[in-house]
Amino acid sequence: MLLYFSKNYFSTLSNIPKNILIPNNNKLVNFNEISIIKKDNDIKNIKYASKILSKTLNQISILVKNKKLKNGNEVNSFVNEYLIKNNCYPSSYNFQKFPKSICISPNEIVCHGIPNDIQFKEGDIINFDLTVFYNGMFSDGSIMVSLGKISPLKKKLIEVTKKSLYLGISICKPNIKISEIGKIIENYVKKEGFFICKEFCGHGIGKSIHMLPVIKHYNNNDDLILKKGMTFTIEPIVFVNSYKKLFILSDNWSVFCPGNLSAQFEHTIMITDNGCEILTKNNNKRILIKNNINCLL
Repeated sequence: MLLYFSKNYFSTLSNIPKNILIPNNNKLVNFNEISIIKKDNDIKNIKYASKILSKTLNQISILVKNKKLKNGNEVNSFVNEYLIKNNCYPSSYNFQKFPKSICISPNEIVCHGIPNDIQFKEGDIINFDLTVFYNGMFSDGSIMVSLGKISPLKKKLIEVTKKSLYLGISICKPNIKISEIGKIIENYVKKEGFFICKEFCGHGIGKSIHMLPVIKHYNNNDDLILKKGMTFTIEPIVFVNSYKKLFILSDNWSVFCPGNLSAQFEHTIMITDNGCEILTKNNNKRILIKNNINCLL
């Protein structure tokens, strides 16, 4: 069983141009404040961060599938170069001492995998999770990439996970209880015979990476009401099998569920007057969702 873990996972990020702002590591988490963005300049900056994040993930998907990027370290180097070129900063780097600029989690690694030098291989399903900082604002998103021919089970897992994300997004609008997001996601995942992860949730994002509100992807009774300007992530993790416990590998980051496959997709969204805007839309076209319009891909 290959866990995609090696000791070659430490890196440094240096020679950052002076025009690129670097986030204050002491202000990356703020669970005392709900992320509601009102200032035009803040909206402009989070949209730019989201746009570059989306483009970066798109490029990673293409390059990994075409075997131009063959392992996690190569992807990490690409992320650093691409973001700096676009005046952004890879804000995963040194976040609570995380040693790389992107999380890469293949197969049985659930999330927070550290890039290393182990080669990607045929049949892998890999999550790439990225946060981007631009002029005081953060964005967050993730995608799944499959390599070559994968099993029908892996294909269904990816499809169900992606659809669950868009179902959650599709109901987001002002005056909706935040608990409705988790309800629609878990009910769909269960119907398809899979299992939702309850250990990791979505979160508010804006001037910090992690803010309120907490977005649970399962049935819950949270009664917070969505309001215009709220920005947060929805990022369900879906498992093939039920599980009792998750494990952390010796790198102190990689979350591992032995004998169980998982998938995850994530978007950063903003609540608008009558719906929501997906800021990190993966085809670089932002979709405005209004009044429960089905936005599934």
